[in-house]
Formats: sequence, structure tokens, C-alpha cells
Amino acid sequence: MRSMDHLRGRAIAASEPRGSFGRWLLAQAGRDDWIGDLARAAKNDPGFPRRGESEDVLRRVRSTAADGDMWQAARAAEREWREGCQCP
Repeated sequence: MRSMDHLRGRAIAASEPRGSFGRWLLAQAGRDDWIGDLARAAKNDPGFPRRGESEDVLRRVRSTAADGDMWQAARAAEREWREGCQCP
């Protein structure tokens, strides 16, 4: 019978928290794209949920009456975050 030791590392890595979406988004401020624009706007927004999950951030983007480009950037950022992007 084969040992389960080879799977143990994967289970630990998969269970580790990846951090909040809000913090991840703020870390994207150096990007030269729509997500970077959104991140810079978030840094200047005192009401931005810095420790918030994706639902909190998307709710904030909607509440600020963001234009369509910012909404698309928020959704694209959420997809990258969910996929585990280690972007700058």
C-alpha cells in the first residue's frame, strides 16, 4: 500500500489562506492596466474595504457609481485573484 505522505504537502498548501481580495487588489497599484487604475483609485478611497473579500470590494465599486470600465476591471481582478495570480 502506498504512503499518503506525498499528498500531505498539497493539502496544507491548499488550506492556507491566500489573503483578502481587498489587500490583493491594493498590491496591484503598480500595474499599467485597468486593474492598476482600479487599485490606485482604491488606495485613495477612505471607504475601500482593505481587508474585504470580493463581495465587499464589488459592493464598494458599485456604490461609488463606477463607470463600466472600472466595473469590468473589478470583475477581471476578482477572476485573477480567484485563480491565484501572484501579480505584482
